[in-house]
Amino acid sequence: MSKTITIMMDYSGDSVSYEEGLQKFERGESFKTHCTKFFDNDFFKNGYDIVARWHDGGEITVSRVMSNDRFHTDKEMRKAHNLERMLLAGAFRKDYWRA
Repeated sequence: MSKTITIMMDYSGDSVSYEEGLQKFERGESFKTHCTKFFDNDFFKNGYDIVARWHDGGEITVSRVMSNDRFHTDKEMRKAHNLERMLLAGAFRKDYWRA
């Protein structure tokens, strides 16, 4: 997937609001935001990968969560799951990357 929504979970930086993010989504642009509402299957099924990223290098991607590879969670994931709620509840394990 070439289009990405990056959700900056615990650090600041240039980011867009929910409304600005929706406009970028409609135009097919990648963007950064602090809004967790984008961690959702509706954006994923429309060709975006959504990445929740922390300042310590941890990240969770919707594509990996929905692949059911059991990396981020032992739970079998379905499209009906509320991914944002699960993210905020700490239901997923982070993957760590280093630049």
